Amino acid sequence: MSALGGAAVSSTAAPATGLSAGYPLGSPPAAVPKDGGRAPPSVYARGPAVRTPLAPAKALAMDENTASLPSKGRAAAPLADAASLMKGVPAMDIFVQYERAFSIQDALDQHAALAEQREVLMEIGRNRLRVRQTQLSFAELEVEEALDSTRAMSAAAASDVQRVMQTASRVRAAVRDLRLASRMRQTEQGVVNRHVALADAEIEKSRQEMTSMKEVIDDKSLVLATDDSQPAPSTPVDADGNQLQQRYKYCTNCKVGGHGQRFCDYFLERPSWRIYPNQKWFEDEKGNEYHCPLGKKLVDFADESHFSRIAIGRPGLERACVDEK
Repeated sequence: MSALGGAAVSSTAAPATGLSAGYPLGSPPAAVPKDGGRAPPSVYARGPAVRTPLAPAKALAMDENTASLPSKGRAAAPLADAASLMKGVPAMDIFVQYERAFSIQDALDQHAALAEQREVLMEIGRNRLRVRQTQLSFAELEVEEALDSTRAMSAAAASDVQRVMQTASRVRAAVRDLRLASRMRQTEQGVVNRHVALADAEIEKSRQEMTSMKEVIDDKSLVLATDDSQPAPSTPVDADGNQLQQRYKYCTNCKVGGHGQRFCDYFLERPSWRIYPNQKWFEDEKGNEYHCPLGKKLVDFADESHFSRIAIGRPGLERACVDEK
């Protein structure tokens, strides 16, 4: 009795687990009826494990890992090659900008420099667009190759989830590279167009300046500048004998120094003022050049007081003292 009693006590204290309780996996099912009945047959079912579909987050992670693996024919190599080629192509920078010219030769030289700069920018732009177009073509070929490999996939390969995920990730990566290459091509085209437009605007400013110089040179109302000891020149008249009138007021920068050019800039802010070009007047024994208005004409303002109707110094001061100040 004691042995049987001990056995009874031990069986009561340690409930049966595992196969001794009749459960196939060594542990009771998650839900066992409290009334002692059997659990549904699905709890005890045995068979091959069913592959469940991957969650979106896990599929995305697998896609990123697969895309990072080296693959023959991927567009990553063309993209990297295009990036390295772009480093060797000069940038679209404008180094020569329009500046106000006070002589015919300076205006011609500036216009030639601006036109040459535009040609250089056009050549650089063509090279940069050629590289971007090559990059885009490689990306398109990669997308076509990825789609062809997807269409040629066999039924056995299509049943392999890992193989399908790798193929899908390759297609996504190819499409992503194609989208990036297309966006970079459009961006590069916009940069080229913008810089060429800026170069054209600078050339147009120079062209308008030369046109204005041509108009003021043809003005016959200006007279020659003379010394006080010489008689005043005759006033120009038209075919009817009427005195010619100036259409604009003219200023000339004779490169004397000081504030002469600043005064010219202030006058030119007014719509009634125009630049009258300068020319070489003479050269002293030290090689210093002196300039005067073209044709030694008398203009409304010039920093060379002999050719100016408006003086920038006070009467009674010596010219050398004024120039020094």
